[in-house]
Amino acid sequence: MNTRRFAVATASLASALTLAAGIGAGPATASTQLRTPAITPTPLGACASISVPGNYVLVANPPPPAGNCFVVLAPHVTLDLAGHTIAGLGLGAGVVLAPGAVDTKIESTLPGAVVGGFNTGIRDNANNAVIAGPGLIISGNVTNGIWVNGVTGSSVNHIVANGNHQYGVHLQLSAGVSVSIDQVNGSGRYGIWDQTSEGTRILNDVVAASHGAGIYLGCSGTGNLQEAGCGRPSDKSLISQDALVSNGDYGIAIALGSLGNVVTTNHASGDLANDLQDENFHCTGPTGTNSWQGNTGTRNQSISVTCIG
Repeated sequence: MNTRRFAVATASLASALTLAAGIGAGPATASTQLRTPAITPTPLGACASISVPGNYVLVANPPPPAGNCFVVLAPHVTLDLAGHTIAGLGLGAGVVLAPGAVDTKIESTLPGAVVGGFNTGIRDNANNAVIAGPGLIISGNVTNGIWVNGVTGSSVNHIVANGNHQYGVHLQLSAGVSVSIDQVNGSGRYGIWDQTSEGTRILNDVVAASHGAGIYLGCSGTGNLQEAGCGRPSDKSLISQDALVSNGDYGIAIALGSLGNVVTTNHASGDLANDLQDENFHCTGPTGTNSWQGNTGTRNQSISVTCIG
């Protein structure tokens, strides 16, 4: 066989195969790669129920409602308040996350969003919800700034709660909730109330000028730390690296019967009674022990002087 003719034929075949492989493919540049299309949020300008998963954005301040404003019924919703104000008339909630609204996020991507003037600013009854700033202010609500009730795994972070008449952040009958990097100011009774809940993480918050306690673990809404008749204590929580300033009688208080909690490296000052208070004798009980380590502030000197550190 003619060697030169064989080499030419082989080269021609290789060129043809290369050309065939490239037909219709075009050059491998960024302009030909697949992209995920942008999802335009659904605009909202008035109070509404949200029953379809997706992204929603507030584009105007809604007229004040007589009760609830936004009620999220669907899972996997993101509601961006986008710097707007949701104002109420003392009833209902600004935003309600119904039990079906799992994995929903309430946020404001622009600064200055306010939810205020309701009975409760934001009420979370859905698992794994996220209520997040920065840019989200919960202010001047009659009972709760944020009320997390009967859920697992939700989080409240980077929000500001100002001047809510009873409780800044109220956790009830919940498990594994995180409250972190929040500013809670001027609450009428408790800044952060961990009521009958388990495994809460309260981390890196600043709580100031609450009229009762800055952070309270227990079931009494009246400030009676000895009340243990609610049937369920507040156990196994972690309270760490929080700053508490001038919060009425107590900075951090754990009620009788709430055990298995870890309180570490917090700073409390300026309280009327004790900055750090544990109503359990020697911080122990039949089901566990509370651990206090590395905290600063005045201690309860009558009941648990040996265990608050």
